[in-house]
Amino acid sequence: MRIEADRKALEAALAQVAALAPARHSQTAVTHVHVTAGEGHVTLTATNLEQELRVRVPAHVAENGAITAPADTLHTMVRNCPGRVTLFTETVGGGQLLRVTSGAARYKVPTGDPADFPALNFHRGVHATLSGPDLTRALHATRYAVSVNPSMSALRGLRLELAPRGARLVGCDSFRLSVCDVPAEDAPDDHLSALMPARAADDILKAFAGVDVVHLHVADHLLSLHSAHAALNVRLLSYTYPDYQRLLNVSPDGIATFDAAAMKDAVGRVAFLADKLDLTRITLHLTGQEAELRVSGPGGDAQDRVPVQLSGTPMTLALSAQQLLDALATFRGTVTWRLTAPPTPNVMTSEDGTLQALLMPLRDRQ
Repeated sequence: MRIEADRKALEAALAQVAALAPARHSQTAVTHVHVTAGEGHVTLTATNLEQELRVRVPAHVAENGAITAPADTLHTMVRNCPGRVTLFTETVGGGQLLRVTSGAARYKVPTGDPADFPALNFHRGVHATLSGPDLTRALHATRYAVSVNPSMSALRGLRLELAPRGARLVGCDSFRLSVCDVPAEDAPDDHLSALMPARAADDILKAFAGVDVVHLHVADHLLSLHSAHAALNVRLLSYTYPDYQRLLNVSPDGIATFDAAAMKDAVGRVAFLADKLDLTRITLHLTGQEAELRVSGPGGDAQDRVPVQLSGTPMTLALSAQQLLDALATFRGTVTWRLTAPPTPNVMTSEDGTLQALLMPLRDRQ
């Protein structure tokens, strides 16, 4: 095998696969990256036996071939190269070495047998096609709400729904809920759903950053995503997701509208004083024209005001300032807030109706 590639492009691809491959494993091959050269590109593949990633990089291929090499070591070598990179194999003493050269820099690393690398199957079927920016927006809008509580197995996953109306991502941790709808082409006639580990969202964001189109396929407890230059398999969780839809169907006591950026800035100006031992409590008193924000903590008190248009009677509610900030960060422009008296949840909706965020109010201090 012998290839020559742009250092920046090769290093970026190796960074992705090296991040997925475990540094240590009982199967040495799992710590390796599988490198295949052919047809004007080099293909890099890695797995942690729960997820599988394949990335293609344009390259000048002088000699086809396939090897495996320690993922982290190879990534570090290429990262330290000063310019365009050449990779080639040679046989030394009955074993095979991979040599990495760039300018005056010279590296070599022992290779593994490609036959020892786990057999992987990247589906090319399509159940839905999403634009890359829409997928990125939906992941960012829901990932924050996924539970980190080990005892809540189902809520530690990010729910994906595919239907004729499009795609939906859902994150929930029992205190908050985020739902984001995005358009999808080639959507299935029937309803499909999948529950992916929350950490997979981070890998999807990295693998498909900047791409225009991402194809999705769900089958055999596996979510497969692929674009022109990358493919990712994610093993799905088998837990039953709760019925979140009923939580969104609230009958409001009042409806408030506000600018997301203005509210986020106002909350941020007072939240730093919120008591972390009291769930970063912030009290909002909403009237017809404004919302008054109050925070009281061991370090001091703070208050601020932000313009709000309220339809209904004035209302006071207490929320977690951090959870409120997390939700507000996902909105742009005008937000509609369906308000109910505690302890019923309140629901924010984006101007175009594609994003909903539910927040549970805090109980009164005893």
